[in-house]
Amino acid sequence: MNLLKFLNKDKNQDWEDEIPISKRLVDEKGKPIKFRISSMSGKEYDSYQEQASVLDVKNKTARYSASKYREAVIINHTIEPSFKDAEALKEGGFVKPEQYLHAVLKAGEQNKLFTAIVKLSGFDDTIDDLVVEAKNS
Repeated sequence: MNLLKFLNKDKNQDWEDEIPISKRLVDEKGKPIKFRISSMSGKEYDSYQEQASVLDVKNKTARYSASKYREAVIINHTIEPSFKDAEALKEGGFVKPEQYLHAVLKAGEQNKLFTAIVKLSGFDDTIDDLVVEAKNS
């Protein structure tokens, strides 16, 4: 199949995966609980980058907030459990999904979830990896 036909067929569809992120998060049988995640599109990536640019009106400067970017990626691409679930937020006493995320997951767990979503979105391969793979196929 040529590349254009493949691209027209695939059309940047969302990909999903299920991943365990911690030995702490296990079911009643001791098996790791898997989080269901989805990939992000180019438009979503751009939007999260914009959201992470924080404007300081007083000093007329902008700074990039990596934590805001990570939060946006995790909150919008974790399907199960949903950090945006209104009932879960209310039950936990949270107003914002960001509060819920930080209350229920440790920093390392958040990082594993973020990393898995980013990889699923195509950010895991360096150009060198792709060249080697192409040569070997």
